[in-house]
Amino acid sequence: MDRDARSMSTRIAPAVLGSLALVVLAGLAGWAAVALHDSALDPRWSAVGTAALFAALFCLLAIYKLWRVARSGGTWWKMTWWMVLGVLSLVALDFVALATRFGG
Repeated sequence: MDRDARSMSTRIAPAVLGSLALVVLAGLAGWAAVALHDSALDPRWSAVGTAALFAALFCLLAIYKLWRVARSGGTWWKMTWWMVLGVLSLVALDFVALATRFGG
């Protein structure tokens, strides 16, 4: 394996693992949101649905930035902020789902 291929594989491996981790976290957050949601207080799922859309947007942007940095060799620092925003949006999704139980 030549140097360029090895360099590319060391950049792609974290992108694959980071993407998979974010997808697994999104699945767990979605499952928790469905479990925590009270459909009597939010029958149209407007609050949880809006939070889920924002979470999906931030997670997709994080995955896009992750792959862009991995392929172009950019800075990992900027991509980290998108990953943090993606994870925080998943946490916010679960808080919104929990708030529907309390009438919020």
